[in-house]
Amino acid sequence: MPQPLIGSVELTLTVTKEGDQYSAICNELGTATYADTLREAVSELRELVGLHLRGLEEEGIAEEFFRENGIEI
Repeated sequence: MPQPLIGSVELTLTVTKEGDQYSAICNELGTATYADTLREAVSELRELVGLHLRGLEEEGIAEEFFRENGIEI
């Protein structure tokens, strides 16, 4: 099993209102969602970003992904 990365990353979350819904995206990861309220959109995006990062860790490709996408640890 690969060793987990120790450190932190700075991610940019962008939320926009489109009609009656809010779309939210993590610019660096490309993870996105939409919801009826701003609070729901941000909450869902935070959960999805956590799942995305955990998946990268579990697959042992987080460091490579970060390097390829210019994300500093």
